[in-house]
Amino acid sequence: MVVGEHTATLASESESLTLPVSEGAYRDARRILTRAAELAHGHPTGVVVLDGGAELAAHWQAQTIYRQGEATRLLDEPEWRASELAPWTTWRRPGAPVLHVAFLGQLDPGRTPLFGSDDPHREIARRLAWFEHVTGGPFVMTPGVAAHMAIRRAFRAHGPGAQPYWGVKDVRVWDDDRNGCGDLIWHRRPSRTEYELGWVHGFDLRAARLAAMGVAELAWGRLAHKAVPFDPALAGYWLIRARDVAWPGVSRRLPPLVEAARDGTAWVTTPIMKELMDRGCLPEHTDAWTAPGRRFLREIAERWDRARGAVAGAGHGGERAVKALYREGAGLFASPGGSIHRPDWYHTIMDRQRVPVMRHTARIASEHNRRPVAVHTDCLWYASAQPSHELAAAELGIKLGDGMGRFRHHSTTAAAVFWPKGER
Repeated sequence: MVVGEHTATLASESESLTLPVSEGAYRDARRILTRAAELAHGHPTGVVVLDGGAELAAHWQAQTIYRQGEATRLLDEPEWRASELAPWTTWRRPGAPVLHVAFLGQLDPGRTPLFGSDDPHREIARRLAWFEHVTGGPFVMTPGVAAHMAIRRAFRAHGPGAQPYWGVKDVRVWDDDRNGCGDLIWHRRPSRTEYELGWVHGFDLRAARLAAMGVAELAWGRLAHKAVPFDPALAGYWLIRARDVAWPGVSRRLPPLVEAARDGTAWVTTPIMKELMDRGCLPEHTDAWTAPGRRFLREIAERWDRARGAVAGAGHGGERAVKALYREGAGLFASPGGSIHRPDWYHTIMDRQRVPVMRHTARIASEHNRRPVAVHTDCLWYASAQPSHELAAAELGIKLGDGMGRFRHHSTTAAAVFWPKGER
């Protein structure tokens, strides 16, 4: 629901309804919350966007009371509670839907890609309805927060083991160095021949992080610290001597599969260990934190992939919001303070994203004797004599397509621009 001084707009994906707002109700927190709760009856949550900024927020603030160690409450209906009044505030009352209230004029447009303060009320309401319909959860605060709400909503069964271990109260100490290989950021100097080819083409994998979320085997329960032999069915962390990792047949002109710490060791997750095992170079591990893995985000990833194909119905804001949904959602697994705190899920997803990138570089090197000149997360850059990216892709055996996990053309740059004089 989007509320202005005189009207309130509600929307489904295909239609909207405009209701009059009685005199003064726009600034009356209790009346707005009570009416929104009535309209959202039967739903677990509701989203209310108020077309106002700091002045309106101050009026709402004046209608609340806060005591140290207690929740913020409305003065004239103390059952309505919130943690604090902010640009996005979550209000709760026993027996009522949870209401997420935003002050449109105070929102950071960089963190709210779905809509902006200049968008018509009807369009904002329609996009909010569209987002929840295609993603499975409401747009609240940021795309990452919305992603976690949708994931939590997908697992609402009760009882022992009915939900994944969310890790909300877990705290990682500052020197906990368990992680994964993470983003692959790598480049090298070109050979004279590569530079003289004249062009550099970039090709990246579409929705690579979303694809990785869908296929990653994540730990359903809490990780256990115990000595176990490597088992691909166990998700989690493995401590290896990275200097012992040898990737058969791979040139030094390819990015490393694993980077070692100063002491020569590296924490890696199961997707990297499985890749090493499949290549016949599985190293010994000296420590492990593991739990049985499941591919339980697959249906969510497939739904979000369908949302990627439906963004035409929500305009450019929908496209940016859906992309940010899975990228920020994965990153937020590693951050405490939210509704999900599972750093091992984040590291596993990032390593699962890294594996196909490494496979493509190895295949192209083996079949076409070509090495990338740079890799950035899921994008590969190759030198070429072809100014056409289609011809360059064909030379490399790269198939371009629209589907999740398929390559798309990222950029084409003249070699002299890609490598400034000091970097050749």
